[in-house]
Amino acid sequence: MHPILRRRGAPASKGFSLLETLVAGIIVAVVGMAGAAYVVRSTQGADWSRDRMFARQKALSVLSELKSFVEGSANQAADELDGFDDGLAYNATLSIAPDPADTSRLVPPDHALSGNVREGADWRWYRHITVKRFTGVLTRDLRICTVRVWRHRSGDAIPGEQMAEVSSVVRTVADSYPTTQVYDVYLLALENTPGWWVYMDAIKPFVDATLMDLEARNPGLSFRTHWITTSGYGRDPEYAPYTNEIRVSTDSTPWAYVYPGKMPAGLSASRYYVPNGMRGRANVDG
Repeated sequence: MHPILRRRGAPASKGFSLLETLVAGIIVAVVGMAGAAYVVRSTQGADWSRDRMFARQKALSVLSELKSFVEGSANQAADELDGFDDGLAYNATLSIAPDPADTSRLVPPDHALSGNVREGADWRWYRHITVKRFTGVLTRDLRICTVRVWRHRSGDAIPGEQMAEVSSVVRTVADSYPTTQVYDVYLLALENTPGWWVYMDAIKPFVDATLMDLEARNPGLSFRTHWITTSGYGRDPEYAPYTNEIRVSTDSTPWAYVYPGKMPAGLSASRYYVPNGMRGRANVDG
């Protein structure tokens, strides 16, 4: 037999076909992509957990600073925390400590007490403090404080994703109610003296509501109102000016002395003068 001729019955050598190679390559690619995705998701999950832990620690730290601010002195009351309420704004300083260089403002966001860092033109972290009183309880020694911390990423709107929220009730040993300061206030709302763009039907309730709002915002402030509604000079006993309560002020009337009472619908007040508020003689609707 010639040397180059194979022996009868010997198995023929065979390699991988093109199809098998393509299938194997696809399987390796899929497994590699799945592995890479798993690594990326694991890294993202670790970063998210680390950010969440940092945010919660900072929120608890700020809440502790708020408590220490008022609980460290018997002269401080919980209502002193009202000044730390951020309202609708978001603050990049993760602390309420004053700046040693200027005690009228807080430490800068990148201060060691804050621990914030810049990412582009914005800051990585933002916080928001809410200080509320209990509904219907006008006391100065009790407040509800809530601290929220957000993680801001490039391209997101400020403040970003909320990562932590902590709340606590702050009660202090200060007096629950401060000493009351009473102010006597004298107000003019004369029944038959024209006002300058003022409707007698609206001015008294408006002023009363404003004074009540001031008292609610400032515990210890009290207004004692004295409404002056009648002129100091006498009136002719036969004098009875016309005013209206059923009709409207634009209706025709045969009388010359008129105090417009009820006005047409759609105006800023329902009456210009209030017939029931006139203590003298008056001709109401004839």
